[in-house]
Amino acid sequence: MKSTPSKAIARLWLEAVRSRWSLRLAAGESAWWLAWRMLCWLCVFPRQTRWLQTVDASPALRQAARTDPRLYERWHAPFISSRFGPDARCRIVAAHYAFVQQHLPARMRQRVLHGQDIRVATLRPAGHAPVSLHLRKPARAEAGELALLLLTGDKTVLATCALTFAGDDGLLVAALPSPPPQADDATMRAFLRSSHGVHPRELLHLLTRELATLHQLTCVHVTPLHAGCGEAARHPAPCRDTAPTPAQMFCRDACGAFLAAFHGSARRQSSLAKSAGPAPDRQPAARDRHLLATSP
Repeated sequence: MKSTPSKAIARLWLEAVRSRWSLRLAAGESAWWLAWRMLCWLCVFPRQTRWLQTVDASPALRQAARTDPRLYERWHAPFISSRFGPDARCRIVAAHYAFVQQHLPARMRQRVLHGQDIRVATLRPAGHAPVSLHLRKPARAEAGELALLLLTGDKTVLATCALTFAGDDGLLVAALPSPPPQADDATMRAFLRSSHGVHPRELLHLLTRELATLHQLTCVHVTPLHAGCGEAARHPAPCRDTAPTPAQMFCRDACGAFLAAFHGSARRQSSLAKSAGPAPDRQPAARDRHLLATSP
């Protein structure tokens, strides 16, 4: 016997409330605070019900909600930018997980949906210990759906930002404060020397722009968090008529290693990689530096 619409809605609400309550102890949330959140759900009952139905109809959203029950209220304000209304927030979250389901490599997709930390690439700057690029759930869920971090070997954070694949709204990139442990001045200076002056934050902005280009998305930077959306950050255009500078070579190699994780091989290159010319012999191939694994 098929359940009536009212029974189906009751089931969705019961599942969402149970899942959300299960997060309370793990997240250190008080019962009073969570009760207030549940009251907010009731105040927008029709829209919340439609969102629960959207989550239930999407395998990717449903799987993500099992590990992050806050997804049931993700469309509530605040979320990424003050410019987005309720309908836009629902659309953006649904578009992100549809993109994850359709476009990310299978191994990466499963780890993203399970909320696991992913090491997508290892970079080896000359004269510096290797650094790694990681994807994980951001500490502040309202900032976006994925955090991109640049970490040293001892997991010191050099830079971080939040990514959301928002469909027609493009790739949204929100500024995030670096969580501890943060790099001290000496660590930052050492990285800047090895990267030929490319700041970690600038490197992440460049990588997100190249990722947007790879998937034919507009890259929109939102800075600071919850401010109105602005244009994508400007970066110096690659030099096409002269030999690439050491900084351009570093950025090209970083882009090759990073983008390889998103299309499964290093055969396709970003526009930056193409413009910079062939890699010098002293640099290992991008595919040799690609590593997709759960960080220890």
